[in-house]
Amino acid sequence: MTGGGKSQFEKAMVLYLALRYPPSLVKLALSDVKLVSLTCFNGLPHLIAPVAEDAANTLQIFNYLVAEQELRYEEFKRVGVENIREYNQMFPDCPMPRIVSVTDECFDLLSDSTYKDSIEMDLMKLLAKAGAAGINIFLFTQRPDKDVIKPLIRSNCSGKVAFMVSRPEDSGIILGNPDDNRAASLLGSGDMLYKSLKGVMRLQGLFLGTKADFGDYLEQAMSIHTDTYGWDSGLEFSTFSIENTSDNQNFPKKSKKSTTDSLITNNQKEEFSFSINLDDVTKSQINSLHNRGYELHQILQ
Repeated sequence: MTGGGKSQFEKAMVLYLALRYPPSLVKLALSDVKLVSLTCFNGLPHLIAPVAEDAANTLQIFNYLVAEQELRYEEFKRVGVENIREYNQMFPDCPMPRIVSVTDECFDLLSDSTYKDSIEMDLMKLLAKAGAAGINIFLFTQRPDKDVIKPLIRSNCSGKVAFMVSRPEDSGIILGNPDDNRAASLLGSGDMLYKSLKGVMRLQGLFLGTKADFGDYLEQAMSIHTDTYGWDSGLEFSTFSIENTSDNQNFPKKSKKSTTDSLITNNQKEEFSFSINLDDVTKSQINSLHNRGYELHQILQ
């Protein structure tokens, strides 16, 4: 319900991470289609990309995260570890940053007729195994509709938070038990129920103070960190496109190239030759992958 404390909770979570951790340890991927909760964080050095403001840009973020997830697992395989914790213990001087993805009003995204199937597909991939790769997914909505937010998505969320709701059935949907209507009796203003594998706890969300107080915290987060070097997959967010998401292909968008093709036939022998001019961003990505020991077929992929 309005006044339940969801927006304050989101802002407090993002602000806490930005104040406590440098971008080399925590990166943020934010989506806010209602344009009221998270757009204020544009400009944070932790952001992978500007805050997504529509379904298309949100899908672009999820495409990026799926590709980042796969590269991280390739890196784990290369060095012989199973998860980000083990990796960072092995390489404390060049840690792999965790990524926190916060998506507000996922109901609107999963109701979008153009992008919902692709968004659902990416969410399935991320919720299934992104945690071990250090990618953490947070989904928020004012409408926990069981017909829109599919059971497979809800069941793969390891933790759930319920703020004050107006309908007892909404409480049951969030907490995973049709008979659990406790969220309908909450007091609002951050009063919440947190469900984890250990059970349900009643907690109180933070209040960020006046608008001026929040502005001071945000300004501090923008400039507090002198960052150090961390592991980098080499992926550039700007190279991702949603043009081919109907094929469920989550690959970087091809850079613009100058290509000359010629086909020569001589005594029934055919030769296909071509030249490609790569831009600086693509060259940098290839060099980064090569220096970390990736094989040619992995770099091509």
